[in-house]
Amino acid sequence: MLTLQQVYDRFPTDRSCQHCLNQSLWPKGIFCAHCNQTLIHWYPSKNCFYCNHCRRYFRPRQTTLFHRTRIPLQKWFWLIAVYHHSKNSKRALSTRKIAELLELNKNTVLRMFRCFRRVEAEWVQSFADEICRNVK
Repeated sequence: MLTLQQVYDRFPTDRSCQHCLNQSLWPKGIFCAHCNQTLIHWYPSKNCFYCNHCRRYFRPRQTTLFHRTRIPLQKWFWLIAVYHHSKNSKRALSTRKIAELLELNKNTVLRMFRCFRRVEAEWVQSFADEICRNVK
């Protein structure tokens, strides 16, 4: 199982996590979340993409379970790895222990787990595999 420190070593900043997420979401290149066109430009000042075709802005997290969350992506990534590991293991960490390690409230961790269950299980599985591959 991954340690929190291993995830922080591999993904030291939110930007590095975002880069990994972008590669997972758009392996063949970024396209607009509204019109699916590829005429996209990044606006670092607004921290979003701009589509030249439909002239709308969109954020990379907009179509993911990380949308509208204040929790750093590093913590989400580690929790995805832990969730993936706990499904394949007899020994799983308790929610209270995970909350303590992540320095979050227990109810926040439970809400994060509910998010995983809501999204497609295969996406969480493949993304967890990708995170584990990147860390090793």
